[in-house]
Amino acid sequence: MKRLILTIAVVLAMVLTVSAQGIIIHETNNNKMVFNTTDVSDIEFTESSVEASMSSYVTKSVLADTVQSIRTELNAANERIKVLEDLVDSLRAQLASDTLSNEQYGFPDYLGASCSTGIVGYSEATINVKVAGLDSAGVSSYFCIYYNTTGNPTDADATLVNVALDDGEYSITLPNLEQGTTYYYRLCLYADDIFYYGKVSKFTTYDMSLDSIATGDVTPRFSDCIVNGHCDYENVSDYGIIYTTTPSADMSLWTKVSATENIRGDFTVTLPGLTSGATYSCCAYALVEDVVYHGGVKTFTTLTLDSLTQGDVIDLGLSVKWASHNVGATKPNEYGSVYAWGETETKTEYEWATYFDCTDPIYLEFTKYDDDKKTVLDAEDDVAHVKWGGDWRMPTHDECAELVAKCTFYYTSYNGVDGIYVLGPNGNSIFLPINGAETGFYWTSALHKTYYGRALELRTYGSYAYDSLGFRCDGNLVRPVCP
Repeated sequence: MKRLILTIAVVLAMVLTVSAQGIIIHETNNNKMVFNTTDVSDIEFTESSVEASMSSYVTKSVLADTVQSIRTELNAANERIKVLEDLVDSLRAQLASDTLSNEQYGFPDYLGASCSTGIVGYSEATINVKVAGLDSAGVSSYFCIYYNTTGNPTDADATLVNVALDDGEYSITLPNLEQGTTYYYRLCLYADDIFYYGKVSKFTTYDMSLDSIATGDVTPRFSDCIVNGHCDYENVSDYGIIYTTTPSADMSLWTKVSATENIRGDFTVTLPGLTSGATYSCCAYALVEDVVYHGGVKTFTTLTLDSLTQGDVIDLGLSVKWASHNVGATKPNEYGSVYAWGETETKTEYEWATYFDCTDPIYLEFTKYDDDKKTVLDAEDDVAHVKWGGDWRMPTHDECAELVAKCTFYYTSYNGVDGIYVLGPNGNSIFLPINGAETGFYWTSALHKTYYGRALELRTYGSYAYDSLGFRCDGNLVRPVCP
């Protein structure tokens, strides 16, 4: 194309030379006879016209020689004109079949420009653009982005989004995109009626038809339920769990509990105020650009005392397994026997005077768990191990602390006995009868490290539990554990 433009320029130069200088016809005695004309086609190169024009300047004797010279010059000029006409015809034919392009690929050296894909959503995407040197491109210059779905986007077949008239960094939004579609885009500079195109990049919008919202594990309890979910949607404005006891197709009628944080990924929601023993349906939801999407529906039934985990060894999902009933009992709702700390038999009076390890009930002098600074019961003094054998033993202080930290406690009654329904993180449960006014006392195997007259105990009050200190001589309940 550059060669074509150069050829046109040469032809025009030749024509201008002929028109401006005219044609030298003859020269005699330093006198020039010149036909001054700006259009060679206007000249009639005939013998009669030449003779008439020259009659006032030359004699007849000179005329014959002049005519011959003119004839020679005219033939040469006609040949030159023929060549020019053929060349012009050729150029006209080429111009008719070839369109001169005003597009170039790659930016001029004075420009520093780059772009990259930013955030991609379902119906829009952002492109990060950095521009430097635009002021050198001229007053009417600007940067823009072309994009399409077919590849190689240009001014002829793509959508345009203006970016910048000045240098700087920009975040440009491409709106109204189709879901799950691959788009191609490039940065373009328009300057001096020429489009300079940068390299092509691409991105793919998200597809909402994919499984981007899911209902996870469900853990029902007495009066609430813990439901896990997962959300992968972009541009989500709200998500969580909806639930109902009367499922219907119109999920807008279900009760909604939003997740506490709008962060993509896993989330957990607690459904409050549920009825014990009732059956519910629930599912995850996500609100994305005014459209609600749902995960799979799951059904659960809240707990009742009849749903207490059965068996002698209960796995609550903790570091140890807990017995289903106390030492001295055969059922979860039986109190069992009470023991002083470190003693393995029951008795009628629980005081320092009857305590096995106390030699001075006034000054509280002890033998085994004092002078040698023992802080954990030996197996021979562990009533759970002595009575039940095997790997059964009293829980340590840390194991009781784990029970309090990871389980949920509900103050209730079971078969007429007040106590605590303990729900483990895995959904299994145990019942702890209480032996006081809304209060339960359970020994651990740990002695207090400073006050040797006291041992650590698990104390419950209402629906709460905490570690406490009890006099060793007191009679408390014992709930065994095993590995």
